[in-house]
Amino acid sequence: MLLPQCDFVFDFHSGGSSLTYVPSALMRRPQTPETLAQGIEMLRTFGAPVAYLVDAALGDHALTAAAARAEVRHMCTEIAGGGQVTPTTLRIMESGIRRVLAKVGALSGEPPPAAAETRIMQVRGQDYYVYAPEPGLFEPLVELGAEVDPGTPAALIHPHDTPWREPAFAAFARAGTVICKRVPGRVERGDCLFHLGDDFVP
Repeated sequence: MLLPQCDFVFDFHSGGSSLTYVPSALMRRPQTPETLAQGIEMLRTFGAPVAYLVDAALGDHALTAAAARAEVRHMCTEIAGGGQVTPTTLRIMESGIRRVLAKVGALSGEPPPAAAETRIMQVRGQDYYVYAPEPGLFEPLVELGAEVDPGTPAALIHPHDTPWREPAFAAFARAGTVICKRVPGRVERGDCLFHLGDDFVP
């Protein structure tokens, strides 16, 4: 009912309490050269350090997927997370909102310029993600923003109920940049620990 009445859908949010991100803007990968160019232009206008395009199969349940089905242009954000606010991420979010709203004609006046150029990236499959293989205590082995190769150790999961056991091991399946990392130390099997992006390829 609502989406067909919209010209553009923005979903401004963070990684919530369990995940933290390199401050990012993102959208479902547009399907035509024209809409792809328009989408990348909007991501650059928002001005986060990172922006990435997600393939359709990874987000069929999301608001961006609903907007795509309604043929409405869309963009969302992952501005840090972990249940926290920082001066830097607040500046990125506030100035980015002003720029994209000005671009679609919802605000008048000259918005503030972006602080830095946006790196355009992509997330193309489930091999970009690392999930907890077992429940336990999460020990990350890489930092947010790290560059990794296939097989790079990602995490150890220590069994909290039987601490004498060897920890479970998780590794990255592909090369990329770590753009998302789990925050809480306690995990259940299947919890997202990390996800990667790599540089956009048209």
